[in-house]
This record gives sequence, C-alpha cells and structure tokens, in this order.
Amino acid sequence: MDSPKSVLDGIKPLETRNENGQYSVNLELPKGAVARVSFLFKQRGIKGQLCVDGKPVEADRPHIRLADSKGRSSGLRAGARHWSLFGVEITPGKHAVRFTPQGRSTDEGVLVVADLRAAIAATRPPKIKHASVKREDRPQLPQNWSWQDRRVVAVPVSGIKRARRGYLVDYQAGEKSLRIKPIKGAAASGAVAYDKASLPLVLNKPAVLKLGGSNYLLDKEGLYRIRDEANSNVVGQSILYQGDTWRLASHLSRLTVYGNRHKGETAAQWNDRAGRGEPVSLLCGNTTTFVRSHLTAQGVKSRVVQSVAKGNWNNFTDGHYLAEETANSYGFAIKRAPSRSSVPSWIARGNRCTNATISWPPMTA
Repeated sequence: MDSPKSVLDGIKPLETRNENGQYSVNLELPKGAVARVSFLFKQRGIKGQLCVDGKPVEADRPHIRLADSKGRSSGLRAGARHWSLFGVEITPGKHAVRFTPQGRSTDEGVLVVADLRAAIAATRPPKIKHASVKREDRPQLPQNWSWQDRRVVAVPVSGIKRARRGYLVDYQAGEKSLRIKPIKGAAASGAVAYDKASLPLVLNKPAVLKLGGSNYLLDKEGLYRIRDEANSNVVGQSILYQGDTWRLASHLSRLTVYGNRHKGETAAQWNDRAGRGEPVSLLCGNTTTFVRSHLTAQGVKSRVVQSVAKGNWNNFTDGHYLAEETANSYGFAIKRAPSRSSVPSWIARGNRCTNATISWPPMTA
C-alpha cells in the first residue's frame, strides 16, 4: 500500500510568546486540518481568559481530571491532578490564540499543546476479504474505512521568569490555626535561624524561620505549618517541643492520615515526608512507631499498648495500637479509629471495644 500524504506535513512550527504575562501562540492550519490548542499549567487553580483572534472564547477543559490520579501517590498522573488546562478547537486558517491569567502568578512555566488532526485518503484503499457473516442485528459501527493523521506538538512558552515564591506561616493553637506575621528587627537572642530546607521536624528551642526575605519567630510550643501563598498548600512543618509530651504526641499524630501507602518506609522517610508537608499515610501500628521514635529521641519513655475488638473481626481494623508514657502512667491516642462514634478516639472499633476491657500492669521505670 502506498504511503498516504497528509496536509499536516506542511504546517510550520508553532510560534509562542510571552507578552507581559499574556501567553500566545500563532498557528496556520491548511484546509482539511483541525486542531485543539491548549495552554497547560503545572499548577492548580489557575483562572484566566482564552481568546482566539482577539475574541474571548470559553475553554472546553478548565482543569485536568484523570480518573485514577487520586489513587496514585507519586508519578506524572498523580501530579497531573494539580495542573490546569485550557483548550479550544481551531479551524483552518491563520489564528492567534492567547491566554491571560487572572488573579495570581504562574511560576511553573506554560506549555502550549497542539493536537493536530487531518483526514486523508489512501492512494490504494485496503481490501479485506472474509466469509459472509450472518448478522441478526444492524452493525453498530460504520462498515467503511478511513485514514486519519494525528500529531501532538508541545512547545514551552519562552521568556517566562519564575515568580518569587511567597509563603505563609500558621501556628496550631489547640484546634485553631493562627496566622503569624513576620518579625521586625533583630530576632530573640539565642534563637537559631533556619530556612525551609534545613528546618527540623522537631525543635527544642525557639527558632527563626527565614522565608523569601522575611523572618518568622517560632517561640511558642506547638505545631508550625508553612503554606504556599499561591494555593495554601502545606509545604513545610515543624513542632517546637518544650516539655509538653501530650502536645508533642498529638501534633505528630496530626501529621498522619489513616491509610497504609507509606507502611513499608523507614522512620527517616516518614520524617522527610512530614517535614515537607506531605501527610504520612499510616495505620495505628506504624503511627505509634513514628510517634514513639520522636518520644525516644526526646528522652520520653513509652511503650506500646494494644487493644482488640470483642468480635466480628474483619482482618483489617480489629483493634488499635496506642503508646503509654512511663513517667505519667497514662495512655494517649496516637491515631483516631475510623469511627464516627462519640467514644474516645483511642477506643478501637467504635463502641465494640471499651476502656473497661483494656487493662495492663502499672508502668515501671
């Protein structure tokens, strides 16, 4: 069969531009070709106006939605759920497509994606021979053949300077999150200075956090969270510990989510994820290990306590793990059981296992 020719062969390379924050691409489509031109941002929540030849048009896909992206913890498809995509169909002719962001900067770059399509005819149509087939129902698909040339071209928009990243710092005061302001003048005497990359997950002394030209004083015991100013995502965390063991354990538990995606990792990997603001996905047993590793590092003696459901086991959440501090001889919750019951969070399987059924000998140093 002869190789078919396509009108897409003569399309010139895409010309992209950045003009004062407006991103544009020039495209000339020959007769018989169509295209979908999109602006792809590796950021969530981008908003703006799409124009074709100076006239506003409505984007057909404001944001990417991948069906399986939420079930993936890493990789390209997992990251794509945080991207924004704006596209429009283009007909033959010369066109200028422009996108103007609104309300926020785009600091991760912009990619122009052109999905080019053209129907072509083969010089020698394929001949397919087969025995007759008895059909009781009308065929659902057209009984003819055609060729289509489809090409995808991706070109980055040049001339974009990365915007300076802004941060916000929150302090967890009990169940409330309070925004703290940068300090003016010199920091408190003896406070160690850290940037976001070097900030430890657990601090023992007040510290100064340097972010984007501003200084933040971390001098109150508790949890501090660094957020990206553009989208409020948590990108860093640190806990100032000055003797309140319950509060330390509580905040460490707050850094986890109920799951088991990270169960096979080491404590160092859990610390790295938590320090970067990523929820650590663990069940109660591994959460107990994670918390106790920090208690031990702070000189706090503790042991593991296990409770078991009375019956109706499901081989998944049939009990609960806790940690008990030696010095004060009380157990404290490490992970909330997956129940909407009003019973205490450390009681396993809702009301099927109560504190009356849990007993253990007195602690010894």
